[in-house]
Amino acid sequence: MKKIFLSLALLLFFYGGYKGYKYYSHKLEIQRAKGFIGQKVPNASAYTLDGKRVSLEEYKGKRLILIFWASWCKDCLQEIPHISKFYENLHNQNIALISISIDKDKTELLKFLKEKKINYPILFDKGLNFTKKFQLIGVPSMWIIDKKGVIKAQNLRNIEMVKNFLENTP
Repeated sequence: MKKIFLSLALLLFFYGGYKGYKYYSHKLEIQRAKGFIGQKVPNASAYTLDGKRVSLEEYKGKRLILIFWASWCKDCLQEIPHISKFYENLHNQNIALISISIDKDKTELLKFLKEKKINYPILFDKGLNFTKKFQLIGVPSMWIIDKKGVIKAQNLRNIEMVKNFLENTP
């Protein structure tokens, strides 16, 4: 009888602890996801595919769309043609767009890009030093930064959400 009672008590203890963990980790994810809006964009830089260093400081004075993605991400791949079309229409709007690949292998990324027609700038984040500053919760993740370098939107999941935000926000 004691073994049954002890087993039941342990089961309830661990189950309750698990539920508590799930609840608090979920709250932490929500807090982390909302945590950047209204803050200055982190000082970060990454490299173009030909090795040129690009810093976010270079984009002050323009609205900037950051797109974090990976070649292995199915949702990211579905967005490529929509982002390309959107990018074609940005030239007269004082809005810049850069995408940051979180792929681990640059050679594989270059091989992938040879097969796809992507007309927008791509940065390779070797070691994920750039990406870590944004505490992503998944990809694709699209961020909007205003002309002063303040984050206005984060973790948008597709280019339609970006368009809607830009159309409804000065």
